[in-house]
Amino acid sequence: MLPEEIIYLAHSLREIDRRLLATAGIHATDRVWYQGGEPYFDLFLELEEKGINWFQFTLRGNSISWQRYTRVWQTGKHGNCSNGSIPISSQSVSS
Repeated sequence: MLPEEIIYLAHSLREIDRRLLATAGIHATDRVWYQGGEPYFDLFLELEEKGINWFQFTLRGNSISWQRYTRVWQTGKHGNCSNGSIPISSQSVSS
């Protein structure tokens, strides 16, 4: 990927209205979603007072995510999701 592409993608990120994101009854959690200028380019964050609980970065159908409480990194390919949240073709690594 060329530096110009990275700069374009970074500048294309726009925050999505937080009211569109369900918090599943978690009151101390704040969810943030940035969507980029091309399909399958997103950044999701779940924040609380202590910092980042969870994040997922997706670019061109490939994703990486991390959870603080499990300390697991997960990679995968989106577009092949069984339930829309966990990629079928994924790999997990503990940190």
